[in-house]
Amino acid sequence: MPLNYENLTEETRVLMEAELDLDLRSETLYLPKTLTYDGLEAWPDLLREAIQHGDDATLAEAIEHVLRPRDARGRRTPVDAAAKLADGEFNRLYIRAQCMLALERGEDVEVYRAKEARDPRFRSVRLVGTLLDASELLHDLRINTGMGTMLGVPGGPNSGISVRLPLAKRRLRRA
Repeated sequence: MPLNYENLTEETRVLMEAELDLDLRSETLYLPKTLTYDGLEAWPDLLREAIQHGDDATLAEAIEHVLRPRDARGRRTPVDAAAKLADGEFNRLYIRAQCMLALERGEDVEVYRAKEARDPRFRSVRLVGTLLDASELLHDLRINTGMGTMLGVPGGPNSGISVRLPLAKRRLRRA
């Protein structure tokens, strides 16, 4: 089940794609170890397709067939590996786009739960509702690719944490 991206508009998708292009130009795109060689070759295009026309669920479906059956230690790839990878990487680009929008508007971003978690981490629960400096979060996500961030957002596999523009939340309530 995809995350609930509250502002996955065409404008957001354009900014997500610009962030992907930035990663490709700077050679900082996260290359998942769980993908086969063919999967790694296709990864940028699969991300781009999901950004343009889908979400994390369509990305998970696209990478399902290019996952390694076993990791470097010989352990079976978890059943939910595609969903975790897709959630994490699509959400990171989405958050970066939200930060870009917030910077254009001179706003912070607000942490929210985009997916319910059965047993939410204490840190995630504490973060929900907090405002973060969009510039700091954007920088954090750009330099910490494919790993935890200094600010703790998005929050790791299955955290369900994302960000939104604070005004977007108020607009949704009025609609």
